[in-house]
Amino acid sequence: MAALGLALLASLAAALGGMLPVYTRVREIGTRYLLGFAAGVMVSVGLVVMLPQMAKQEGASFIALAIGFFALYATEKMVTIHSCREGECEVHGARWTTLIGIATESLLDGIAIAHSCIHVRQAFSSWRLHVPVEYDYYMFMPAKPQSPAAQVLLTREVQAFKESLEGWTGRAITRGSLEEAIEAVNTGRRLMRQVYELRKAERPPLTGAEAMEMAVSGQMMDRREHNALLQQALVELPGRVLPKETGLRLMIVGSEDDDTEMLRLIESLGATIVIDDHCTGSRHFWNLVELKGDPLASIAARYVQRPPCPQKDWEGRRRLEHIRRLAAEYRVQGAIVIQQKFCDPHELDNPVIISLLEQELDIPSLFLEFDVTIPVGQFQTRIEAFLEMLRLEV
Repeated sequence: MAALGLALLASLAAALGGMLPVYTRVREIGTRYLLGFAAGVMVSVGLVVMLPQMAKQEGASFIALAIGFFALYATEKMVTIHSCREGECEVHGARWTTLIGIATESLLDGIAIAHSCIHVRQAFSSWRLHVPVEYDYYMFMPAKPQSPAAQVLLTREVQAFKESLEGWTGRAITRGSLEEAIEAVNTGRRLMRQVYELRKAERPPLTGAEAMEMAVSGQMMDRREHNALLQQALVELPGRVLPKETGLRLMIVGSEDDDTEMLRLIESLGATIVIDDHCTGSRHFWNLVELKGDPLASIAARYVQRPPCPQKDWEGRRRLEHIRRLAAEYRVQGAIVIQQKFCDPHELDNPVIISLLEQELDIPSLFLEFDVTIPVGQFQTRIEAFLEMLRLEV
């Protein structure tokens, strides 16, 4: 009976511990610290409680214990791809056992990628060559969306993609299912716009890193699940007060960036990122699909008319007016222009963007070039110097 009671108590403790991250104040501690605490508890229980009890048992073998421990250690070293976080590993290794596992087993049945730049095209080709899956499709995107023929061309490409999916799955994609999916995605876009509206406040109720997590998660989660979480957040956010001053109001402009640790670093130095214009941020959800007639044509129209990236912003530069409007509406005091290394379209565009910010809008800017790993110490020094200069100007 005592054993049953202890088992029930342990189950209850485990359930309560699993619920802790649901609460905001605990969630802000950071997953790494919670995991570190849990690991410390497990190690201390093993060393202080379990090993002494084991030593009292007849036939106990510490040799077998040592063999088991080192077997687990060797397996972890051979199998895991990353044994630490991206920002904390100087070298990332993939062992032969990992490569065999990736080559022989896949969680994906198929993959589809839309064209944006040569790097994405090469990534798709590499995937098809080295990790073949049952179905793959590369969707063409007009290089010049401003052309009158772009929407017609993209509509035909979306139609071809639809027919390809129907042939692979053996299921028809009906107009009703298309309209239902459009509404689900549009709902997410509307909700994210509402979240971003809250960032216009004198004291925004969320940080730029939190906003980025919300935007990026919407690109990976089931849309309806994400929408439900956004609706819940929008109930809580208006009454939320951050435990930090807003400080300087910054804007992030540039290429793809999902590095929340980098944003947390920036915001720990006396600033808040109140708006962004980059591939994985607001550009992803800014405009809706306006359903007019053919759903596929409506989808194509949305992508042709969305806030463009530099590769799709020719000949007229629509992006400049979009950035100008965001900077005014969110009362931006400084901008950080980011570029993934070797992203040529953004490298060509950056001088024009920096000129717009500094000469026309009188907004000081700092340029940072990202790579696979980020020199945190060097970036911190540069950001601190930029913010100090900015405080003197504002």
